[in-house]
Amino acid sequence: MGRASIFLVFLFFHPVISQQYSLNFSNSSTRTQWRHRLPSWQYRVPVRLSSGEDSNSELSISSNASLGFTLDNRNGKKSWQDNASIGSTINYPILGPKATIGIGANMSLRSATLQKQKLRNQTFNFRFMYKPFDDGRFNNLTINVTPGLITKTRDSRANLDSTITEKGIQYNASLRVSPDLKVRDKKLGNSLSFTKRDNTLKNNKDRSEGFSSSVNYTFPGKVRVSTNFSESRSELGVTRSVVTDSKEATDGFVKRDTSVSAEISESRSKNFSSSIDFDVGRFKFKNNVSLGNSTRTNTASAQQDLGNRYFGTDRESNRWNWQSELSGKVVQSVVVNSKIRIENSDQRNLGVQVLDVSRCANHFVISEDNVCRDPSSDLRNDRLFINTSLTWTINDHNSIRMTTWADLKQSKNPGASDQDRDTFSNSFSIRYDGTLAQESRFNV
Repeated sequence: MGRASIFLVFLFFHPVISQQYSLNFSNSSTRTQWRHRLPSWQYRVPVRLSSGEDSNSELSISSNASLGFTLDNRNGKKSWQDNASIGSTINYPILGPKATIGIGANMSLRSATLQKQKLRNQTFNFRFMYKPFDDGRFNNLTINVTPGLITKTRDSRANLDSTITEKGIQYNASLRVSPDLKVRDKKLGNSLSFTKRDNTLKNNKDRSEGFSSSVNYTFPGKVRVSTNFSESRSELGVTRSVVTDSKEATDGFVKRDTSVSAEISESRSKNFSSSIDFDVGRFKFKNNVSLGNSTRTNTASAQQDLGNRYFGTDRESNRWNWQSELSGKVVQSVVVNSKIRIENSDQRNLGVQVLDVSRCANHFVISEDNVCRDPSSDLRNDRLFINTSLTWTINDHNSIRMTTWADLKQSKNPGASDQDRDTFSNSFSIRYDGTLAQESRFNV
């Protein structure tokens, strides 16, 4: 029996690691979703390597599959969308724990009755993971590169001419590291991460870039400070129908031509957060603040062809929130906990420069340089939340807890003031917990 036969027999009888089937279901006023995740399978085969010192590694073979269904019911119209995907990977260690190579294949299908389109994806890739350093400050540096072939097909049951099939090259790359650094003999926690995904397709572009970093350190007096920053950008190819009027008219009727155009939908986001924790006597203080900005644009947002669903939909949003918390013992038997949170978000459509402002809808605001902007979807949200609780432990068997909170929310739409909302809610409660004889407990 040859080596290949021995390997196959061993693989066949080797124990298989499998996961359970899962079903996720969600329902809202306008959407119902089901998602099936079929049991994934994974084979592991020990591999003896000689790289420096002998080490035991494993060759792994895995597969997974999932199904998803979505039912939308909006404005009296129902639409059905289904998603299916299947994938398989093989990973083989070539330098023990330092490097791994692998191959993978994935296929997916998405069908949407609302847009009357199907989207098929097929990818085949080669993966390479490498950890160049065994020790030193960058011993956990990890590099992943995954080039591959991709085939994407979009077709429409409403217009057979809208089928777009492209083949090309795609790749994924990432770099992650957490340098071992010390400041005044104390560890400086930190991490850096870079990710990149792209392909050579024109009409089905799928590109993303990301960067994230974090730093945390404990100063003298047990003052703990941490910061996090991340930035990402993505570009996704989308198709739309373009309706144009023919220059020639027949019997007083204008002829219209319909074609399919490929556009790029771009998203950008930046996020920053910071926190500081410290103790003062019996009390602990926690403070954190976060800021975020995101934009969403489309290359067709300024095109004034008839029925362009992307016209004037470029959007920007900003948010920030601050939270402070105090907890500790007023006296030995009384514990207080108080929290205050302030949130703010602002979302607005961006203006687009057009050739003919007269073709902008009536609710658009026209400014200089032929800029039209739709303020009807602008939204500003403010929130103030205060929560305080006081717990008095009478003895080992009895305690009283008082809790009160107040929540003030305000929503404003400058373009549609009838949608403005102010909401105030509050609560006050007293709870008594006690233990009777024979370990019986009761609360009021």
